[in-house]
Amino acid sequence: MVRKVKVISEKKRSETWGKFLTQQGEYTDWYCIIRKNCILMRQIYYKSPILYSCGFRNSCTIADACSLPFRDGSSGVVIAVNDEQSEEYFLAYYSIRMSRIVKKILMHRKISKVVTVLDATKRYEIEYLHENLKNSPHLVAVGSYGGDCYLVHFGIDLPSVTDPELKKAPFSSNLCKPFISHGRFNFVGNNGVIYRTSVDEIHVTAIAYLERCRTVVIGFSCGAFITVNLVNGNDASYYYSSSPVYSFSCQEPMDDPRPVLYLWVAYSKGKLKSPHVMLFVINFPNDEGHLPNEWTFNDLLIINYLTWCPENCTEWLSFRTIVSSPSREHTARNSISERLPNNDESFLRVNTTDTSRMLMIWKTTNNTVEGALFDLNAFYYKRLSRQIIFAESFLKLNPFLSLFTLPITNDQQTCLDYLINYSGVWQHQSPYSETNDFFIFAPSYSFEIVAFNGNREFTIFVPSIQKVVLKWLDENFEDAIGQKSDLACAYLNAVGLAKTSVDISDNSQTSLENVFFKIC
Repeated sequence: MVRKVKVISEKKRSETWGKFLTQQGEYTDWYCIIRKNCILMRQIYYKSPILYSCGFRNSCTIADACSLPFRDGSSGVVIAVNDEQSEEYFLAYYSIRMSRIVKKILMHRKISKVVTVLDATKRYEIEYLHENLKNSPHLVAVGSYGGDCYLVHFGIDLPSVTDPELKKAPFSSNLCKPFISHGRFNFVGNNGVIYRTSVDEIHVTAIAYLERCRTVVIGFSCGAFITVNLVNGNDASYYYSSSPVYSFSCQEPMDDPRPVLYLWVAYSKGKLKSPHVMLFVINFPNDEGHLPNEWTFNDLLIINYLTWCPENCTEWLSFRTIVSSPSREHTARNSISERLPNNDESFLRVNTTDTSRMLMIWKTTNNTVEGALFDLNAFYYKRLSRQIIFAESFLKLNPFLSLFTLPITNDQQTCLDYLINYSGVWQHQSPYSETNDFFIFAPSYSFEIVAFNGNREFTIFVPSIQKVVLKWLDENFEDAIGQKSDLACAYLNAVGLAKTSVDISDNSQTSLENVFFKIC
C-alpha cells in the first residue's frame, strides 16, 4: 500500500537565535548568537568577554552552525549559509584561534541543518568506518531542503591552511539517495505502509550521530526519520508521527548486559498533535548471546517503546542528552547496581561517557518555561515502564522523570538555549537510610542550568524535591508544627525524609502549587 504525505506544519525561525556549540550534549562554555547574516561566538561567564564575529553579504542568511575542532584541539565552527538571491549555498569553516574563515565549500541545495559527525580529534574513530570514509580528516552531516543529507569534509584539519575561494567539497555523499526516486521520498511506516512525498515539500530538520553504533539519524519536516550505518551502509526509514522532527537524544545504559541503546525523538507542534516525544529501543539482534567485547553494534532494530506529551507544551527550547565525564563518581549508578537482581559486574559495560540523564525544556501555553530531567538508571529500576505516569498524590511525582518550572522573568523567557553542566548535578542523600528507594529517583537531583539570551547569561539552580520541601518547612515553620502539621509530615514522608505515613485529604493541598513549582 502506498500513501502520499506532505508537510502540515512548519515554524519559521525568529530573526535572532542561538545555541550552545555542543556536539553530543557534553558541556561547553562556547555558544553562538545569530542575527540573519552575522554570527557572534563567545565563551560564557568570561569576565572580559571576547566576541568572535563573522558576517556575510546582506543577501545571505545563516541557517545553522556546529562545533568542529581542528586536529590541534583549537576551536572551529562550521557555519551554514544560504544566499537565495545568488543561489549559492555553502559551508564556512571558521577558526576561533585565527579569527577568520579558513575554507568554504559549496553545497547543492539550500541548507537547513549542519551537525558534526566526527571531528579531527577523533580520527581513530573514522578509521573504523566504511572504506570510502577512512581517509576523511573529519565528517560533517549537512541537511537540506529537498530531503537530501550530505556527508562532507573540508579536506583540511589545521587552521593554518587557508583557502578563501568557494569550491566544491573534496568529498560529498548523499545519505538519503537510496530513499529518493522519481522526485519522491519513500518512507516505510511501522505498519509496513510506504509513504511517499515530493522532495520539494520536505527538508531535514534534525540530525544526530549515534557514536556507539556509528549510525547517522536524520529527521524530516514530515515527521519521518531514517538511519544510515557508516560502516556497512545499511539504512532504514521510520514514520511514527506526522509532526516535524525537532531533535534526537541518545542514551546508553550502564548496567544492562544486553547490547541496547535508547533513542528519544522530539516532535514539534503539528496540525494534529502538540509537541511530544517518543522513546525508541535500539536492539542489535546479531550481537545477542555474545560477550560484550564481541558486540559490533552494526545491524540495529528500532522498536517504538513509549510516547509522552508534556502538558501545555507549545514549543521545544532545548532537548539533549547530558554527557558526563566517566571519572566522576555517580551515586545513582552504584545505588541501582546494588538493587538490581542478578547483577553481575562482569557484564557491566565500560562506557567512555555517562549518558544516563537527559534534559527537555519547553514553553507552555501560559508563556512559562518548564522542563524535565529524565534518568535512565531510575527508568531501569522501575522495570522499564512503558508509560510516564505521575503519582495520584499531592506531589505528582514520577520516579524517572522530574518536572520543574524555571523562574519567570522577561530576560529568561527569551533565553535562546539551555544546557546542564554535569559537574553541577547532585543527588540528595538519605538522612536515615541509604536503602531508601526514593533517593535514587530523578526528583532527588539538584542541578544547574546555564542559559543565555542576546544580552545576558544565566545560571539557574533547580533544587531537588527534598530541598523544595525543606525550604517550605523553613519558611512555614510555625504552620508546619501547628495547623499544617499533617501536610508537613506528608511532604516529608512523600520525598523520603521521614518514615511516618500520613494520609492526606484533598483539602490539604492549600500551598502545593507554591511549594512544588517554586525554584529556590
